[in-house]
Amino acid sequence: MKKIIGLSTLIALSLDTAAAVAQEASVTTGYFYRRRTDENLKEPRWPSQEMKSNVINSVFDMSSGYLGGWLKADIGWLGALNFEKDYRCSEVAFCSKKNDISDGRTNIWAHNDLDGIALYRATLGVQSQLAEVKWKLRAGYDQLNAGVLGNNWGFLFPGSYRGAQLDGEWGGLTFNYAWADTYRAPWATEYGHFLDPSSKVIKEIQTAGVRYRAENGFYGEAAAGLATGWQKRHFVKGGWQGKAGAYDLHANYQHYRFSAFGKDFIGRENTMGEQNVVSMQLTHAQGWNLSLEYVGTQVDFWCTVPEFVPRMSAGYGNSQGRLDYWWNAVSDFNKDGERALNLGLRPPAWNLGSLAVSSGVNLISAQHISGFDAQHARTDREGFERGYNFDLGFSYAEGVLKPLSASFHYTHLKAGGTQLDDQDPGSLYARYGLYSTNDLKIMLIYRSVISG
Repeated sequence: MKKIIGLSTLIALSLDTAAAVAQEASVTTGYFYRRRTDENLKEPRWPSQEMKSNVINSVFDMSSGYLGGWLKADIGWLGALNFEKDYRCSEVAFCSKKNDISDGRTNIWAHNDLDGIALYRATLGVQSQLAEVKWKLRAGYDQLNAGVLGNNWGFLFPGSYRGAQLDGEWGGLTFNYAWADTYRAPWATEYGHFLDPSSKVIKEIQTAGVRYRAENGFYGEAAAGLATGWQKRHFVKGGWQGKAGAYDLHANYQHYRFSAFGKDFIGRENTMGEQNVVSMQLTHAQGWNLSLEYVGTQVDFWCTVPEFVPRMSAGYGNSQGRLDYWWNAVSDFNKDGERALNLGLRPPAWNLGSLAVSSGVNLISAQHISGFDAQHARTDREGFERGYNFDLGFSYAEGVLKPLSASFHYTHLKAGGTQLDDQDPGSLYARYGLYSTNDLKIMLIYRSVISG
C-alpha cells in the first residue's frame, strides 16, 4: 500500500509541534451503558440475543491554535476501558479480531470487546484569505466532514480517515472538498483499506460540496462523491429557516442517491439506491418543539436484503457517509420500498436551580417494505416497523458539575411481515416473521478544557 506519509512520522511531527506550542487541550470522558434485546415473537429461526455495553471512553485532544494566524497542529487519542465484554462488538469499545492484518488488509469487524488506546487525530492545518475568499486546509489522520462524507460515532468514540479536507467561504457561499484513502472505524485500533463487495481495494474516495444561504432564510446545498472504480453518489438539500409568528420553523427537503457501477454483494452490476426526505421542526418561544420527518426509500443494491447505505465503500464500518437525519431507533429505516414517518415532541426543559432536565418522545411507523424470495425476486410490500423512543437528559448551568451531562434513551421497536419462505436466505421479514427489540442506553459525559 502506498502511503502519503508514514504514520509514525506524522505522529511525531504533529506531537512535537503541538506539545511545543499547545494553546488548548481537552479531555472528554464518557460512561456508556447499554442493554439491547432482540426477541422473536413467533417460532424462532435464531434464539433471543442481547447486546451489552458497560464501558468508559475517553478522548484526549491537543491543539496548537493557528501559529502566526496561519499554521496549526492537532493530535488526539481515544481509549476504552470495559467493565463487561460482549460476545460481539458493541461498537463503543475496541473489538478483537482473528487477525489484525490479513493479506495486508485490516480486519475491522468484530468478535469481542477489548480495552485499548488508538490514535484518531494527527493533522497539520493552514488557513489564509485570498481577496474575499477565506479558506482552511488540513491533512493527516482526522475526522472528515465534507460533501457526502461522514464518520461513525462522531461525538465521543469517533472514527477517522487518512486524508485531507479543504473548506472555503465567500459571503453566503461555502464549499468543501475531501480526499481519503484509508479509514479507522471507532472500534478498530488500526486503519484499513476501503473495500468493494468482492474485497477489492478501493484506492481512494473523494467528495465535494457547495452551500448557499440567503439572508431571507432560504438555503440550498449540493454535493457529489466518487469511490474510484466502484460507486458515485449525489446529494441535494433545500430548505428555509426563520420565524413564523411565535414559532421558529425549519423545513427542508433532502435527496440522497448512489449508483454502483461495480458489483454488489450478489454480483449484480449497475445497481442504485435513493432516499427522499422531508423534515420539519417547529419550536415555540416557550421551548416546545415538534418535529416531523418522512423518508421514502427505493433501492436494488443487495447487502443481506436490498438496503440504502450511506457509505461509498462496502462493509459495515469500512467508511461512513452523510445522513442529515437519525432517529436513534435501532433500525436504519432504509429497506427497499420502505415509507417511514417519525413524529417527535420535546417539551420545555425544567429548571431545578442550576439543574436543567430535558425530555422527549418519538413515535415511528414504517410500512411498504419489500419481501424477497430465495431467487432475490420481490414477492410483496408487506413488511413493517413500528416503535417509539423516550429520552431524558440532565445538564448543569453552573458550578463544578457544569461540564457534566447525562442522557437516558429507550427504544421499543417491532418489525415483521408475511412468512414467505423458510428457505429464504435473505429477507428479514420472510425469515423471522415478527421480532421485538428493547434498547436502553445511558450515557454520562464530562468534558474538561485546559487552556494554555
